[in-house]
Parts: sequence; structure tokens; C-alpha cells
Amino acid sequence: MFKYFIAVIISAAALIAFSQNNPIKIFLSYQEYKKRIEAEKENALKNYQAEMEKAQQGDTTAQYNVAMKLQNDHKPDEAKSWFIKAAEQGNAESMVNVAIISYRKGDKL
Repeated sequence: MFKYFIAVIISAAALIAFSQNNPIKIFLSYQEYKKRIEAEKENALKNYQAEMEKAQQGDTTAQYNVAMKLQNDHKPDEAKSWFIKAAEQGNAESMVNVAIISYRKGDKL
């Protein structure tokens, strides 16, 4: 949500600069937008890496979160393996997701 708010603010600044026929302000607004997007990507990667470390150490919630990220990235086989690890520790949501992925692939449980 926050990134969309930032994008709107930067877009508004660009529109103001454009309406004032100031190409330098337009360029600087665009550069600021790009920097913020890159910073968000870096933060997301760092968060994912931290979550992966916790998952590898056996943290059930982290295993579930990693699995959800992989599932959202259209990697169901990798997601399923993390869901299984979390399900084996009693995570009910992971159990459901293992069943859903298996059903979609036609696997037997």
C-alpha cells in the first residue's frame, strides 16, 4: 500500500513539474521514483533471505511464508516441499496447501 502512495506522490510531483514545463524536475521525479522502487526490491530480497534462513532452521511460520512466496511466484513444486516441512510440524494451513497443490497436480496424498 505504501509503495502505491509513494508512486502517487511522485506522479503528482511529475505532473506539477510537467505543467510548469520544467523537464529537469520531471527527470528528477522519475529518478526518485526509480530509486524508491529499487530500494523496495532490495528490502523485499533481504526480507526473503532472512525468512529463508529461519525456514531452514525449522521455524514453522517462516517455512509457511517461504512456501507462500514460492507459490505466488508460480513455483508449486518448491512451495509444496516447504509446505510439507511446515505441515510435518503441525501447521494446519500448510497441510491444506499441500492437499491443494497435490490435487491440482493429480498427485495422491
